[in-house]
Amino acid sequence: MDFDRLLQKREQLAKMWDAIPQVAKEKLERSFDIEYAHNSTAIEGNTLTLIQTKAILEDEDIASKSKPIYVAKERILVRDTDEGRAFRATIADLSRLLDAYRAGVLVQHGD
Repeated sequence: MDFDRLLQKREQLAKMWDAIPQVAKEKLERSFDIEYAHNSTAIEGNTLTLIQTKAILEDEDIASKSKPIYVAKERILVRDTDEGRAFRATIADLSRLLDAYRAGVLVQHGD
């Protein structure tokens, strides 16, 4: 659509706008807001459907169709896992190495 035709459409709408009932205008504006939000977030990679976007904008809950695989009885911190313990051991080793370097036990060669 070229710019002149777009201006014509805008003028047509301006002439008709006052004749449109207020309720219809509000629905049109709300519909536009929802579609605009949906399309804008979709561009960013959001996977919400139009219906889900509408629900969020209207402060409604979105029912999830996925089911949890496992629900922990209490929060598990990374440090309390096997990997966390390995990370802490590596950090301790690096800390001892740094202390040895600072104390002059280790010297840097090269450069």
